Amino acid sequence: GTNIVVGDVIRTFASFLRTFSGVRDEDRVDGVDAALPYYVRRLTHLRALAAADVGAGLSLPVRVSQLRGHSRESRVLASQLRAYPNEVVPLLDATARREFLRLFPAGEHDLDGRHIQVRPHGLSDTSHMRSLDPQDLDTLVGLLGMVVRTSPIVPDLKEGYFVCEVCGNTMAVGIDRGRVEEPVVCDERGSNGSGCGARGTFSMVHNRCTFADKQMVRLQETPTEVPPGETPASLLLFCHDDLVDAVQPGDRVEVTGLYRAQPRRINPRITKVKSVYKTYLDVIHFKVVER
Repeated sequence: GTNIVVGDVIRTFASFLRTFSGVRDEDRVDGVDAALPYYVRRLTHLRALAAADVGAGLSLPVRVSQLRGHSRESRVLASQLRAYPNEVVPLLDATARREFLRLFPAGEHDLDGRHIQVRPHGLSDTSHMRSLDPQDLDTLVGLLGMVVRTSPIVPDLKEGYFVCEVCGNTMAVGIDRGRVEEPVVCDERGSNGSGCGARGTFSMVHNRCTFADKQMVRLQETPTEVPPGETPASLLLFCHDDLVDAVQPGDRVEVTGLYRAQPRRINPRITKVKSVYKTYLDVIHFKVVER
């Protein structure tokens, strides 16, 4: 269980977006009225990007240190964000979208089905790769390192499209915890509103499914962090959407993301897994320190 109250998270983050004003020079937004609160300017800039139909995703970077220092309630929210990012980040995304539509009531057309993604970064402290423990799993961590390898862009399934082979009823199923469950019964949830009631008759139509960009990045310790006589430690990162191709091999970066573990299968064709898990980082934000 968690100590998260959905209403408190939404109310606190909305207040932070509306009122926070203190920024550093590197955080300034060009081309927007400087008298507006900082994150209102950020949302205004996103409106301009959405209206221009820029291909990149709509991301709202949020510095966690700013959130922590804004108020007593936001300090609690920053702690919850670090401890329970799986639960808090979707609430922040929904709140950012609601504030965007509050500022720009006609902005739904500009978004055109795209989501505003809040990207927390700038944690008060960064972790060392060697110091990551099981207690850090499913928490928000920050790492410094050097990119040594990037993979080609691969498609990542987000929504499966299924067709009933008996009546032609169609159904779209979103991904849930890394899996897309095939519909069991052809019922009223489909496109025709009724269904034939047959069981096990759905098949996936791959060219009608929804995919997103995905890339694997290998991050290695910087030379200054490697203990004498040791080889550099490395960690696998997964990037999605507009973070794809955001960094190149040789870049020194500050990475913020969710530290996760995944069981290894003994054989790809069977479900039995090993007792040793593979760890990786789901990237939320990249900051290039040096190219």
